[in-house]
Amino acid sequence: MHTLSDKDFDPETGLLRRMPILQDQETLKVPMRFMDSAGRSRVTDAALHRPGFRVTNDAAMRDVKQKAYTEYERRLVNAWRDAANPPTGAGSHGPIGAREGDLCTIDGAPGHLHRIGGRLICIPDKARRRDAMPVQDERQQAYDEYDAQLVDAWRTAR
Repeated sequence: MHTLSDKDFDPETGLLRRMPILQDQETLKVPMRFMDSAGRSRVTDAALHRPGFRVTNDAAMRDVKQKAYTEYERRLVNAWRDAANPPTGAGSHGPIGAREGDLCTIDGAPGHLHRIGGRLICIPDKARRRDAMPVQDERQQAYDEYDAQLVDAWRTAR
């Protein structure tokens, strides 16, 4: 352990003449009379590492904080009154509505919006080839085949 003493400081400038080189696991002990205000603040700032809120005693900082909070609250309370720029919820102002190329569904089929005659119309991506009844018939047929396979499974060895 190295301990600083009066001979390590220049008497005219008060600065450290040379910083001792410490090896691994060595410590440097600085007596309180050699600590400046920054050294003392590092020692006494342990409260900053505790959980909880930090408050300032500086009146100017409190005024700045209060001004910022008041401005935020004013904008929040009066946002509905700005008819020219209504909030969209998308991080910008202005109406966001359906546009050409947007996704849509028509009779359960996926499609995209296309402008036809000045109007947006949902056009399905693929033409529907079947209605629901043939699909139900195919499902029933597949189930009947599966059921027949289970009924006769004991007769065949795997």
